[in-house]
Amino acid sequence: MVRTQRFVEIPPPIEERVSETMVARFREAVSVSNNVHDRLNQTMHDAHLRQRATHSAIDAVRPGSVTFGLLVAMLLAMVAQRFVVRRETRRILREHGTSCHEPKAAVCTKTD
Repeated sequence: MVRTQRFVEIPPPIEERVSETMVARFREAVSVSNNVHDRLNQTMHDAHLRQRATHSAIDAVRPGSVTFGLLVAMLLAMVAQRFVVRRETRRILREHGTSCHEPKAAVCTKTD
């Protein structure tokens, strides 16, 4: 005698499974956001932590520190990048015969 299953499990429709997953993910997101909100409130109201953070920030930007050196290097790199981009833009405009002499000009006219 061959045994057959008496009951066959039928999975729920895809819409039901998707909605259950979405509801679970939404609950997790709300839970995480509540935890973050609570931790931020605790951090903001902790005077000792604020004082330590302030002193650390002041020490970080004090001349001679590594952080100060990195900030200066970043600013120099940004200025150099801006200079190179502006110079290259003017070179390209000059090659194509477009005159755009004013730095704030919104529209450049092509000279014939």
